[in-house]
Amino acid sequence: MKKIVIGIILGLVAGVAVGWLYFKEHKPEKSEGKPAERKVLFYRNPMNPQATSPVPMKDEMGMDYIPVYADEGEPGPRPGGNAVRIDPAFVQNMGVKTETVEKRILTRLIRASGVVAFDERKVYSINAKTMGWAEKLHVNYTGQFVKKGQPLMELYSPDLVSAEQEYLQTVRYLEQMKKTGTPDAADSAQKLLDSARKRLLLWDIPESEIRFLEKTGAVKKTMTIYSPDRGVVVEKMVLEGQQIEPGMTLYKIADLTKVWVLAPVYQYELAWVKTGAKAGVEISYLPGQALTGKITYIAPVIDERTKAAQVRVELENTPEFALKPGMFAIVKISSAMPEPVAAMPEQAVIHSGARDIAVVSLGNGYFEPRELTLGVSAGGYVEVKEGVSVGEMIVVSSQFLIDSESSLKAAVEQLKSNERPAADKPQNQEQPQPGHQH
Repeated sequence: MKKIVIGIILGLVAGVAVGWLYFKEHKPEKSEGKPAERKVLFYRNPMNPQATSPVPMKDEMGMDYIPVYADEGEPGPRPGGNAVRIDPAFVQNMGVKTETVEKRILTRLIRASGVVAFDERKVYSINAKTMGWAEKLHVNYTGQFVKKGQPLMELYSPDLVSAEQEYLQTVRYLEQMKKTGTPDAADSAQKLLDSARKRLLLWDIPESEIRFLEKTGAVKKTMTIYSPDRGVVVEKMVLEGQQIEPGMTLYKIADLTKVWVLAPVYQYELAWVKTGAKAGVEISYLPGQALTGKITYIAPVIDERTKAAQVRVELENTPEFALKPGMFAIVKISSAMPEPVAAMPEQAVIHSGARDIAVVSLGNGYFEPRELTLGVSAGGYVEVKEGVSVGEMIVVSSQFLIDSESSLKAAVEQLKSNERPAADKPQNQEQPQPGHQH
């Protein structure tokens, strides 16, 4: 009996020992420095964070839903009613880029295709003021350069001969009245002489020839026509011996030391164009040669067909008169705003119907669409008058976040609906709850 009791006691001791050794080997270690198991609240669609599921699943593109843990918490209160939160891992994977709104001096470069033209103030039409014949041509071909006062042609006119004879008779009559006539008769003779002189002057007879006529008393058979200014003969419409009628154009002379370049500028760019500003001109005929002119005129009307206003650039011609009217030219107008303004990249602006919207990054994964009031644009940047402030971060790439599959679509729609009257807004809208798939 004692042997049986001793056997039982030894068996119990052996069992306790084995159990102690087993629990010692398999005892759970202390969780020093290791986080406790995280509790998953629900799973969120990576492309649309407002779509959730209580169990793991994949979206239409085969991407795994992202778990949302109970210990994540919210990073503070939401910045605004239109802000939404997008998983930072998703933002990073999609390469979303941001840029800070900064003060900038916007500079715009306007390029326009133009054409070289005559300076209209330096184009002269030489006309006949009396009937006659082209007795002799001193300038007899197109393209000939002439100086101011250079003789162009000799015009024989019977009417001119008669006028000169009458003038000489009036001169002799005045001299006679001064000697033998009364003062009233002398005054009348002086008036007749003045009238005859004026008639010759109106026919472009210079004062020097009238004085020569008085001195010599010899009537000239022809009248000399002179060039009014230096230039080049661009048109010659008279032949030697040709009969001339009053008003007929004989020559057209243009001074090419200065030329105009006429270029159309579209109406949305006219705000950057000012008279007196400098403009660069490039001519393919002169490769690599930079020419600089000055804007002297902006048309007060817009062409209905092109929706552009003509801008005139005035510049000096080269000594060889390389700038020829009719040539094509490229006009470059660089203009800067006088003061720096708040500006953002143009690519960050989303044009949504009648509104311009930007997506502002608020940090901690929050994004908010803002309606903008924009000003002028230049150099890839646009002036922001309202909507965002200097120093705020805006999304400049991956604007797919605003696409129909984006979580920001609802925020954009709410931004629009905020402008509707309260009576038009739906009442008692149910909010989606975590754990339910949308």
